[in-house]
Amino acid sequence: MSDVRRGHCWYCRKPGDKVPCSRCKIGVYCSQNCLGRDKRRHSSECQSFGPQKCNFCQKQLENRLECSGCGGVIYCNRSHQQQDWKNHKAECKDVQGDIVAVAKAMTITTESYANMKRLMDYPFYFGNTLALDFLRLTDNECAPSETDDEALSGNYSILSVGSGDLRNLVNTIASLPAAFKGSLNVTLCDFDPFVMARNVLFLYIMVADDSVGDVDKYLTSIWYSLQYTDKEEEIVSKALKKLGSCSTGDSLYELTGGLIEMEDEEVQVLRQVWEGWHEKRYIRYDRTDKNNMSSFDQSWHGFKSLGCDDKVESPLYRQRMRAVKNLRLREDHPFMHRYSSDMWVQNGKFTDGVNVRDLGHDNVTLTGRPGNDFSPRCKGGNSAYPYQSVVMDTHAIEHPHRCNRMLLEDSREPIDIAFVYCIQGDMNPYRVWDYLGAEATGYNDDMEPMYFRYIRKCIKSTVDFIRKKRLDVKTTITEARKLNLEGKTFDRIFTSNLQDYFGAHQMVRKFGPLLNRGNKHAVLVMETLHWVETVYSFNNQHFKGELKCLFERLYKQDESSYNQEYQKQLMERGDIASPPRYRPSIEDYDYDVADVIKYLKSLYLATETGVNSKAPSTRTIMECDGLRMRDVRQGRNKVAPFRDVYRGRQGGIPGTERRTLEWFYPAPKDICTSDA
Repeated sequence: MSDVRRGHCWYCRKPGDKVPCSRCKIGVYCSQNCLGRDKRRHSSECQSFGPQKCNFCQKQLENRLECSGCGGVIYCNRSHQQQDWKNHKAECKDVQGDIVAVAKAMTITTESYANMKRLMDYPFYFGNTLALDFLRLTDNECAPSETDDEALSGNYSILSVGSGDLRNLVNTIASLPAAFKGSLNVTLCDFDPFVMARNVLFLYIMVADDSVGDVDKYLTSIWYSLQYTDKEEEIVSKALKKLGSCSTGDSLYELTGGLIEMEDEEVQVLRQVWEGWHEKRYIRYDRTDKNNMSSFDQSWHGFKSLGCDDKVESPLYRQRMRAVKNLRLREDHPFMHRYSSDMWVQNGKFTDGVNVRDLGHDNVTLTGRPGNDFSPRCKGGNSAYPYQSVVMDTHAIEHPHRCNRMLLEDSREPIDIAFVYCIQGDMNPYRVWDYLGAEATGYNDDMEPMYFRYIRKCIKSTVDFIRKKRLDVKTTITEARKLNLEGKTFDRIFTSNLQDYFGAHQMVRKFGPLLNRGNKHAVLVMETLHWVETVYSFNNQHFKGELKCLFERLYKQDESSYNQEYQKQLMERGDIASPPRYRPSIEDYDYDVADVIKYLKSLYLATETGVNSKAPSTRTIMECDGLRMRDVRQGRNKVAPFRDVYRGRQGGIPGTERRTLEWFYPAPKDICTSDA
């Protein structure tokens, strides 16, 4: 599986790789038993990793000579391609036509994104994808095959563009090898001032006062809990007051003990957020306003029976009731964890065993800019959102399944915005932190204490790392394309899913030159999230995976075996029997890299050459300015997994849409995938 640590079994994830898949040689297992159990699921990956057949003579080939038109078939040589053209021509033209058609559907959206200043959406305080390890040193610089002992004492530079919250940074530090003695220099760029203000607040709390015991425990609650205790209110209030006194980058640098660097004008913007939180300047609803009360009371009565009537006076709790009104999170979890998801929907509590009635303070750091589906009015009846100019994406109106964003040309600063509760109903800590890591700290049917221990452990590692002066952070809210980092180099560059908005090659041209050429493991990592809504909303067989029906059948066979094993345990042990450990999930049975590549070709047309051009070859989209995209059809990524796998993650359900691609400077001896 693409997200299993190297040297570990692809089925049980335990150490052991002595039994390789006989066909592709890439999938490895600790035993023949695990190999057999994973055979059906792995078949989708094996189809891509293993030897391919010439579309003309059916001879198995190790090297790929692809059709440059569709990229879907390979040949022994150009002679075989020419002889097969009369049979392949119709299909090839159809695929190319579909790629161009999808590109045309994407053009209006990508043009709108290219001119945007800010999305009309909530700040992503929680994130929506699993936390990553930026470095993954044990698989790269510090891998057993490497002989460079200095890797464990080196200084690594990381650039995270579209960084979101701190989960990736915290997870990276917590994942460092125990023998690592070096330091990290991290640049966080996110043009949402609310998100960055929260990041700086958390970093300051980590470094501010080492006399505060259990700061890791308090910060875990502050990060995720809707409400918190008197002690946590004291910590947040004190930190906000201190940060609110900062007016320059130098004063912030001094306040944080040299941890955080930031430009003066950006500190001024973040200061407005800190002051707003400190003043508790989130919207308090006027109970005499019937328009407000009708919507909120309607959602409130639906949850009144859940036993939290005492929370009716909490403005944030009332706002949360609307956000989760129609949420059915529990259906995504196995039965032993459904109580946890019910409790999350009910009260938004995430604490270390604190009773909900002892949480007397709203978490002001969960408030901020309103999103595009939440438009209450301020007390007194005045509009809360005096937008200067709103640009509607007409394509999004006609095709909401492809793009449901509303774009703003908005020069307002946080001081001009009415704060509201910002956590969307389906956002929760169980979705963005790895269930496998949480389970390793001690299994519990109740996910709250299990995840709380895990996140607290990661934060504690980060606090210790910071207080040893081994972390330097530069923060900026500059828009990614305007970021000026001339003269700097980085060992890892992460650009979130910005390629969905601006195209992969624009990201390569902007950030590729910043890669550290002296580090052979240096990579530029890009994500795509929009490929699903773009590809699968387009009604065409070439964009839906030709083997999908086969993979669905294989999944159903494994699911049947799983249910039979569970029923057998119930008969033998009674009602106390727990389900088998590795429940199958249909998302794991389709290695959809071919669909992602078709999407990237359409995106290339929409952002680079224009939709009047013919569909580009695979080689064209995989090379730019001397960098090459790692071909995940032939092997695994080295830093970030191509996709997140469900298997073993019984409770924390990661988003299935993220696909991750790595760009790197190839060694001179590397041979590129060729196109016929």
